[in-house]
Amino acid sequence: MTTRKNDHNKSKGTMAIEQHIAELLSTYRAKRRELGVALADKELMKDPVTLWCHNLLASEKDYQELDELTRLTIAIGMTETLAIRDALIVSFLCDREQLKPDTVLQLTCKPHEQSSVRLLCQAVDGAFTDSRIRPDHTRCSAGLKMLEEIVSLVPESFQEQPLAVLAYLHWWLGADEGAALARRALEINERCTLASIIEAAFRHYVRPAWVTQPTSSC
Repeated sequence: MTTRKNDHNKSKGTMAIEQHIAELLSTYRAKRRELGVALADKELMKDPVTLWCHNLLASEKDYQELDELTRLTIAIGMTETLAIRDALIVSFLCDREQLKPDTVLQLTCKPHEQSSVRLLCQAVDGAFTDSRIRPDHTRCSAGLKMLEEIVSLVPESFQEQPLAVLAYLHWWLGADEGAALARRALEINERCTLASIIEAAFRHYVRPAWVTQPTSSC
């Protein structure tokens, strides 16, 4: 009886989350039609990006657990707009002085601006080619925590991109757990490009430059 009751409560909770997502998506898409893509994306992500950056820079005791709205908004944003996903990846890789809400927000809503393209390329290419660029473990730990909070809440259809970013972050840290996370993302959507890249990187032993290049080359 207890198990049946718990399953019923879980089902009700899942339905409530799915309803919340449907409402947020409807509002977001309407704003895109009304305001245009850049303004709608900026409005969507302003508060989540502010909290995201706070947590990446905060000490462990100052970390703020993501509330439901923030988790759902980030999951929706990453799923609907890959620029939002890429901006969050850059937030793990860029220099700490570049990790400002306005900078990350610019990446989400104006990804084709020259400054956005330059920052994205520098951050992502550097992870593969520059052994002087190494993980900020405090920042990455906070990122892992936030992404896991998101995955724990959203339905499977919105887990693909958070799982792919989790896989990327584990790859960046040199941790083998990322391979299984990439496969989980691919089980949801076999066309998930980021998950495919990370899964292949693990399979072919392609690691970040800081892992593969001698310390003396820094």
